Amino acid sequence: MTSNVFPTTNLVYDFSSLTGTSTTTNGAPIMNWRDTRTNLVGSYATAVYHTDTTINSKPTVTGCVTTTYGNNTIPQNSWTFYCVLRTGSTALSGVNNLTNNDSTYSLQITLLGGSLVLSYSYVGWTVGTGSTWVASTNTNYILTVICSGSNTTNSSTQTYTFRVNGVDVTPVGNTDSGKHWYIFNPVVGNSTNTTQTYMGEQILYKTNHSVSDAQTMEQYLSYIWGIGIGSTPTVASDSPYEPISRRFMQLLLME
Repeated sequence: MTSNVFPTTNLVYDFSSLTGTSTTTNGAPIMNWRDTRTNLVGSYATAVYHTDTTINSKPTVTGCVTTTYGNNTIPQNSWTFYCVLRTGSTALSGVNNLTNNDSTYSLQITLLGGSLVLSYSYVGWTVGTGSTWVASTNTNYILTVICSGSNTTNSSTQTYTFRVNGVDVTPVGNTDSGKHWYIFNPVVGNSTNTTQTYMGEQILYKTNHSVSDAQTMEQYLSYIWGIGIGSTPTVASDSPYEPISRRFMQLLLME
């Protein structure tokens, strides 16, 4: 039996539609949304709770909430983003922002025309999967983006890793230089408020995870959300992380 507890070191947020929402009524606006791991609160912007469109019978959220976190003075060029979502019934078009940071250099993680990309200054620049992978409609996904760079410099070179359902889809052109990112008041959810994407869970770390660490998190998300991962997609049979309550019980029994 695993003894790992969900990693909270360097965790910025873990917003899940399973917990922390101010409503559980289908179609109702979410006035506030609390990340139960970090206690970070997202305030109502356009978020709506859904039980009519689910991820394997689990609720979803459209739209977004706004948070107050971080700063736009110290660059944060190493981070890792995980997202669980279901695409809607219409083809993905334009920019569907999964999250974005409010700063001089505005970073958006988007589905641009169905491809997973990073956009800067409203698609003035992009790095992404291009034609390597394009999202299908009415489909569940676990998306991973890892950014590795010199953490606090204004002119570092960043290298990006893109993963979809536990499989690397990183393009050849996956670096940028001369730009820098901040984690500052991130918008959580789909800031375009579109029903082309229904959010289940979004996780952001202020450090770059190894592929091995990412695989562990993807296993956890696969188990929780029932989404197959790997080249032959299979739903994880167990979680790599124990519930905290179980771990505390083990420690008590050892005393």
